[in-house]
Amino acid sequence: MCHTGSLLGGNAADHCRDAASGAGVHHSAADAGLVAATGTIALFGSGVLAGPVVDRFDRRWLIAACESVRLILYGGLGAAVLEHAVTLTLLMGVQFVGGLV
Repeated sequence: MCHTGSLLGGNAADHCRDAASGAGVHHSAADAGLVAATGTIALFGSGVLAGPVVDRFDRRWLIAACESVRLILYGGLGAAVLEHAVTLTLLMGVQFVGGLV
């Protein structure tokens, strides 16, 4: 919902790609496409529902909530990189939730 209006965050695909390369996770190009498709599907799905939600809530509060979720999400991804625990499933989950917010 706040993904397009976020000034602090970047592209979720970039975060996932950087995390995978930094953690030494080497998957095929098909796996990378699967992770990217997961985020794209979530982004389109949330885009359909975002209009009515944004109209009903205070936008400043909504942006703060989305940024907080993204902070926890990418902080957890960073912790997984440091622990060398990055998996394809984790990257897909981060990409999906990142696409939603």
